[in-house]
Amino acid sequence: MLITIHFGLNFDDGIYPVQEQSVGTIVCGEKGLLAFLERQLGCGGYDKRIEHIRIEQYRYVLDKYAALNPDCFFVASFKADALACAEDLLQRRDDLILAGWNFDPDLNSENIPARLKVFSDIENSRIEKENKTQETLLEWGFADRFNYVLQLLSEHTLPIEKIIVNEPVALLPPHIKRFLDVGRWTLDFGCYKTEVPEKKSKIQSPTSNVRRNNSDLDIFKKFIARQFSEAEAAKHDIKNDGSILILKAGSDADAAPFLSRFLEINTLQNVTARKDFFPLLLIPDKYRTIDEACIQNGLPAFGLPSASLGRPTLQLLKLVTAFLWQPLDPQKILEFVTLQYKPLHSELAGFIAEAMSQRPGIGNDMWKLQINLFFENLEAKALEDTTINVGKTKKQFDFWFNRNTYTINQTVPRDEIIEIYAHLREWAKEAFENNGSKNTSLLALCEQSRRIEEYLIELAATSKNFLSRLDIERIIRTVYEAAPVQPIPQQVNAFPFVKNECCITENITDLIWWQFTEQENPFFFPAWYPDEMNWFNAKNIVLQTPKQKTELWLWRQKQPVERVQNRLILVEMQKCQGENKNEHALMSYLRACFNDLKEVTLDVGHWTLDVRNISGSQNDSIFPTSNVQNPKSDFIFPQFQHEVQQFFAPTQPFIQLDAALLTPRETETPTSLETLFYYPYKWVFKYAAKINRSALSGIVKDTTLKGNVAHRFFELMLKENFSNWSRQDVNNWIDHHHLDILLKEAVPFLLYGNEPEKLYFIDKIKYAVWVLMVHIKENNWVVIDTEKELKGMFCGKPLKGKTDIVLQRDNEFCIVDLKWGGLSYRNDLIKNAEDLQLVLYAKLLHLDDDERFAHSAYFIIEKAHLLARSKDAFKNVKPLMPDADSMAVNRQILEKMEKTFHWRMQQIDSGKVEMRTDHTVKDLEEYYGDVLLPLLEMKKNNAAFDD
Repeated sequence: MLITIHFGLNFDDGIYPVQEQSVGTIVCGEKGLLAFLERQLGCGGYDKRIEHIRIEQYRYVLDKYAALNPDCFFVASFKADALACAEDLLQRRDDLILAGWNFDPDLNSENIPARLKVFSDIENSRIEKENKTQETLLEWGFADRFNYVLQLLSEHTLPIEKIIVNEPVALLPPHIKRFLDVGRWTLDFGCYKTEVPEKKSKIQSPTSNVRRNNSDLDIFKKFIARQFSEAEAAKHDIKNDGSILILKAGSDADAAPFLSRFLEINTLQNVTARKDFFPLLLIPDKYRTIDEACIQNGLPAFGLPSASLGRPTLQLLKLVTAFLWQPLDPQKILEFVTLQYKPLHSELAGFIAEAMSQRPGIGNDMWKLQINLFFENLEAKALEDTTINVGKTKKQFDFWFNRNTYTINQTVPRDEIIEIYAHLREWAKEAFENNGSKNTSLLALCEQSRRIEEYLIELAATSKNFLSRLDIERIIRTVYEAAPVQPIPQQVNAFPFVKNECCITENITDLIWWQFTEQENPFFFPAWYPDEMNWFNAKNIVLQTPKQKTELWLWRQKQPVERVQNRLILVEMQKCQGENKNEHALMSYLRACFNDLKEVTLDVGHWTLDVRNISGSQNDSIFPTSNVQNPKSDFIFPQFQHEVQQFFAPTQPFIQLDAALLTPRETETPTSLETLFYYPYKWVFKYAAKINRSALSGIVKDTTLKGNVAHRFFELMLKENFSNWSRQDVNNWIDHHHLDILLKEAVPFLLYGNEPEKLYFIDKIKYAVWVLMVHIKENNWVVIDTEKELKGMFCGKPLKGKTDIVLQRDNEFCIVDLKWGGLSYRNDLIKNAEDLQLVLYAKLLHLDDDERFAHSAYFIIEKAHLLARSKDAFKNVKPLMPDADSMAVNRQILEKMEKTFHWRMQQIDSGKVEMRTDHTVKDLEEYYGDVLLPLLEMKKNNAAFDD
């Protein structure tokens, strides 16, 4: 049976009307044509996804050639980025093959341009080596396959009767022209519409309403086809007859809801709407914005796929390499363990995330505690549940966190990278099957992991057994591609749509052009110099010129306009997915054709309607209520509903809760008590309702991180016998131990680019430690404990806390609380007798004596400054309350705390919770009156650090 081929360069993406495949008819684009020819000639079976392999193979060829010819034209670019250079030169090499050049070595003796001689030498030396070694040094790509098919066609006859070509023959690429020139079939150019049987589409728009009386659309079609005489070439006044409508929006997020509502009102979906309006949509973007909007309005889904590089599953391709380098990047590890799908036990990943977010390092005390606790619990569960595989979970953990790592300036053995991606591939395959074959992103991850694995194996042929970090990143970027996913399949009675401008193969009644913006770069630059083009022309080797590419691009842009007969609706937007978009090329044609487009432009963002004009009749024209121009149309446009702004009610000073819900805590801490005293609502939400910010939201802030690590330095150093240490001894100790501490507690300081910050931090620690040691030694104190837990009672309630440093001098004790910053704030706390936590710690050390308190002080690490109320503990400090009796002040503070505690607990027991904010302070002071006089002085601003 003889076959008719309907060919278009972009027909592989689908056409409209949908052409049902039959025994004697084939609709195809470039890739489909090649696959058909290979099947007919018996030479199919090629892997379509091997471009990454070909790039590496060609890189190796170029590398060998450049070593022998260091002065050739591509060497500088090759040294800068070998893979990018190989990719570009491989594309040029393929273009030459498609144009028909066989790199004939006999031509080298002629006046061949230098760059072409390099291409010829590379190709012929490659083929010669391939013949000698029987190795394939360059896999066949599209160009090689198509060229081979053309060679076979000269010797074989295929059952092809006719080829109907969509594009103008002069604008076709060279390889398609070569195929058409074989000449054993009838060619039909530009006559596609006459060859397709009528009524092929399921939904046919009536043709009785087609405007043919010199409408705006007809004028525009004649203009872009250059059918006007010189006398008619002047700009035309727009008739505003409804044949052209421009919907202008700020973004796709604004345009999609409007357009979907417009379709719902004016199509067959609405019983009062027009019965002859069922448009074709041209949707050239790769996003599902319009599909989602239609679904929201109850319209059938188009079934658009979504292709994104940002899918969480695919992020694993880049994140897994973080485990190769030391130090491990805590941010990347945190991203890895918080993904929904990852090759690690989910509960274990949660423990790791919690430890990593608080102390970004590996092997610290919190890390060991969390990991050991998890495996102990898992082993206990495994005794009751035989499906739990503890060994497999441990093996997973060891694979990622107990492996060989390398510094950033080292290279990594290729086999270790292969092992990682082979492991990722196997896991993705298993996870896809265990997930019920629903998450297709896992299949994409499996496929791309396989391709990276193949690429790395191919490096064995190039003897490149060690890779740098840049090499690995470049390889991943070469293979990494978006994973297309179709969340919802196309539904019954969905609007027909096409993705490409040139895939509308019949005249249509109505067209809506979604995202009428520039979709691709229309600028084509020449790949070859003029002397090279002249040489090709002399050899009858015809390449596609930038001018031909531009003309083909322009021809494609005009096709939708030429096909539509009745109404053309253009949806123009300034932004899509947050990115600025350039104006479509046809907008300049529209402005050149018509004097003023305002009358046919509807600004979606500023549109208002006079509801009195909407009578429900389909023939009514809707006019604006303001100066906004409105197109005459028999459509009913969506109406924006203006909501009246509503304000929150004023913040109330109290909220009433069920007292039974506010169960007392078993144990309080100095921090929780301070919260209860000043901000009861925060105490209720944080401690009673247990509403806290997630620990997995990210790595702790820099200030918190510095404070945590600084505490660790002081804790370890003050345990040493430093009585005879000099300042140099302090510096030497920190220089010797700081790397190990930072690796366990604060890896961000060790990451690339943070060296200045790390040096600044270490210098601060050295000076601060030395200053505190001097204070301790000069005042005859001895460090008896660090990070000491204190327990006791407060108003009959168990109280516990942890103090940073405890000092002893004979029968005296002193509490030193370390803080990274906040010098002026801590200074004011002591001056105003508001250092509640210090007083509580001081009392917990002397619970057996109601009159005694330990001495107390703040040490501000960033400023290396000691803050104390008097000189009783440290003679060389500037006292903040020099004339006051420290012990008496402590007793007064403690008495106020006790009274405030009883007062607050009475409120809590009754379910009355105070909401202290900037807005309620005056109301609260007026409400309380003299009640506050014997209590702690209340705050007059919002709570700090309030989640």
